[in-house]
Amino acid sequence: MILAALLLVGAGAAARKALPSTLPAPALTVPRCAAEPDPDCPAPVLRRFAPPAGERLAPVEAEVRLWWVRGGRLVVEAADLPPGARVEVVVSPSPEDDLRDAVLARVGEGLSRLAPDPPLAAGQRRAVRVGLVLPLGETGAATLPWTPAGGGDPARATPALFVGRPGDRPTPEIRVEAGRLLASAPDGRLRATQLLP
Repeated sequence: MILAALLLVGAGAAARKALPSTLPAPALTVPRCAAEPDPDCPAPVLRRFAPPAGERLAPVEAEVRLWWVRGGRLVVEAADLPPGARVEVVVSPSPEDDLRDAVLARVGEGLSRLAPDPPLAAGQRRAVRVGLVLPLGETGAATLPWTPAGGGDPARATPALFVGRPGDRPTPEIRVEAGRLLASAPDGRLRATQLLP
């Protein structure tokens, strides 16, 4: 019994040592919503911003929401920022983290709009970086990347999927014709037929 307890304690310590200092960045789903804040908008809230493991700064809490609007613009809503802090958002034009052609913006509290090139559209996957830029002393600054847990990794982008509004999906047409149940999408890409008994 005592040997089993010692083995469990030893296995727990080994497991703690094996954990990576940074965890993989989670993916974001960025919905299309109204241009102004909308309580029904399912935009994700990014709350925790952390330095890389081993740095002396502590994680910081803020509230950052991302959504996109008609015309392909990204809206960033920032609230509860620490004094002097700004939100840094980088949007690559593709799923690869291509910083040469990315759009970069540093924004304060409130609503800000970015115009990525090419414009955002439903179904696009892009690499996105969101960080909190904190002033350090008179001339310095530190950027803490968004990370829900663990240490932040400033070299890693977050994969983001831009999705449309639920009402943006085409409504299928369903009708009965000559003993058959027919269903088709308005754009003609989907067609299904079922014989009726």
